[in-house]
Amino acid sequence: MEDNSEDEREMLPEVRKKSFVPRGLTTISELALVRNSGQKLSIQFNGHEQLVGATSKKMQSYIGVCVRQQIPITYNSWKEVPNELKDKIYDCISMSFDLQLNAKHSILMSASRKFQTFKTTLTQKYILPSKDQPSLLQFPPKIYSHINQEDWKSFVDAKLSEEWEDYSRIQRERRSKCVYNHHMSRKGYANLVDELKITHDVSYRSTLWKEARRERNNDYFDVATRGCASRIDELVATHKTEDILTDALGSKEHGGHVRGVGGFVSQSQYFNTVKGKEKMITPQVKICHKEEDDSRCKSDKKRSNHSRSSIGSINIDLDADEDTPSKKRVEEHSTRKDVVYSSNYTDVNGIIKLLNRRAVNNMKDVDMIRIPINELIFGSENFVYLAREDLLHYYGMVEIGYMCILAYITYLWDECDYARNFFVIDQSKISSHIKDRDLRSRNLANQLEAVNLEQKVLIPYNTGFHWMLHVIDLHENCVYVLDSLRSKVNEDIHGVINVGLKTWQAKHDLQCYRSTPKWRPVKCPRQLDSVGCGYYVQNYIHEIVHNSSTSITSLFNTKNAYRQEEIDEIRTEWVAFVSRFV
Repeated sequence: MEDNSEDEREMLPEVRKKSFVPRGLTTISELALVRNSGQKLSIQFNGHEQLVGATSKKMQSYIGVCVRQQIPITYNSWKEVPNELKDKIYDCISMSFDLQLNAKHSILMSASRKFQTFKTTLTQKYILPSKDQPSLLQFPPKIYSHINQEDWKSFVDAKLSEEWEDYSRIQRERRSKCVYNHHMSRKGYANLVDELKITHDVSYRSTLWKEARRERNNDYFDVATRGCASRIDELVATHKTEDILTDALGSKEHGGHVRGVGGFVSQSQYFNTVKGKEKMITPQVKICHKEEDDSRCKSDKKRSNHSRSSIGSINIDLDADEDTPSKKRVEEHSTRKDVVYSSNYTDVNGIIKLLNRRAVNNMKDVDMIRIPINELIFGSENFVYLAREDLLHYYGMVEIGYMCILAYITYLWDECDYARNFFVIDQSKISSHIKDRDLRSRNLANQLEAVNLEQKVLIPYNTGFHWMLHVIDLHENCVYVLDSLRSKVNEDIHGVINVGLKTWQAKHDLQCYRSTPKWRPVKCPRQLDSVGCGYYVQNYIHEIVHNSSTSITSLFNTKNAYRQEEIDEIRTEWVAFVSRFV
């Protein structure tokens, strides 16, 4: 019966045989390298504090990734989502992007829209087309395999209920009354202004409104829009000192936004009416914010220098000219978010709490913990650099980066003789942030030159939002994949490793091995939360190294998930090791 269910799952709409390759899941993998190297992408804002530029589009995509991964779909609305989950979304974004003081509200507003859009996509694309075939709805779509089975069942039941059908009908009727639809897709008004270089005057909103509804041939999409555009032109000619878009549309402005300007801009912001608490910001507070900005900029600069000189050969091209307008703009609005994480696990070992206390009380953002890496790991001398933020994240069981995982690998190689049976690949040299995939494969082949055939090769790899572990057995020409989400093999790293292994084999004329490596996904412990993948990879490495004589497939075949005590055991070892260098 179970086999039949799996076969039916294969028949879901998104995986049916087609003549083209489906789009696939958005991951924003290039952010992983930037985040793990200690950098943060600069964000540009316009005069209305709206995000503009190419980086803003990456951030919006990443917000969607975080929402899909961390917010259960069983919540009926964004208001029902607990503040703790909302804070996690903001923390994820702030780790990769330099944000201004009041950016949290707009980020969470964007997250709320993406949460609703995601649920609408699941409903319209996967549930409603198969509502007469319940067997096809037993499992979540494979592209969203992270969705909990119970959550999926509850979500499907809710969307097929009579109550939801009544609600959907009301919303469709309401939507049908929207006559003037824009066709900007993801560009939005803010980027349209940046593209057209429109100056702010009394015709600002009306000009934008018209441009957002033009076709490529400069005509309008429908008769109703063409008629409204004509009324705007007439009013502009006779009302030269007034904002005329409201009159042309014939309806009052809504309370939540301003038409023709874009999202997250209120009437008080645009029309310069009273902004409540904002009037109470004193010059002294502004000075404090400026001092925090300066401190954060120095911290980022120092971390950037350390990171580029330690692990990997990837240089992040950042504009170092302080007079460049975009950088100056970011420095004026960026602020240090001094978060002190409190662990969700109150029974953690005292040594973990002690290191967290040291980080909170004694370390500054500019301070770095420098840990030498054993030459046997990468074949050359390198260093791990841990920042204050890394320690706080590790204590709070928040998402961790490459440096944290590398610190634990360094500990194992210093403490365990069995570690000599393994070789570690520097993932920064094969990261998807490198656009040339052939170069990534060559980098892998070059690193394999230092490997003994009897050694197994460990590759901790980040897809952009998720850590997994690959183990290469060169003697068997086999690649084991340990993924705590148990998703299908990542096609990108699959291609890089295959080509890299073939290149290495050809160089050594190893014809005794089969030409194509065999891939074996391992049924390993599965994470129960949305940010534990890095800790699971550390546990995988710990078990593999300490049981080097045991088959990998049999080593993990009996566990469904790690207990918190097992994860805390690894965390305690990590903290004890790092504390030596504080």
